[in-house]
Amino acid sequence: MNLFHPTALPPQNSETFTTLLQHPNLSIEYIVSHSIDEGKWMTQISDEWVLLLQGEATLTYNDGVEKSLIQGEYLFIKANTKHRVKSTSKSAIWLAVHINVNEQSTLIKTRN
Repeated sequence: MNLFHPTALPPQNSETFTTLLQHPNLSIEYIVSHSIDEGKWMTQISDEWVLLLQGEATLTYNDGVEKSLIQGEYLFIKANTKHRVKSTSKSAIWLAVHINVNEQSTLIKTRN
């Protein structure tokens, strides 16, 4: 697998998630976002460190703060922080590292 050349883009305004590594207390996901416009809110029970490998994206937090990212920038999202990917470029590629994941709560996400 080449991280910079996804096999296929997801449908417009959606994302695909591929787990690259699952290990006790750690999970690494490969995410491809395609032209997101007003993504869904989510809350995760694990800390998350995200790195934008390609493209541009804007994230929004529950307190209304927006953070724009360009290729190569990263962000740490604490557990239980309500957030969403507000928008992305046509082919935004991410690595997401979920920390303190345990067997009972592996990457539980709630989306509203």
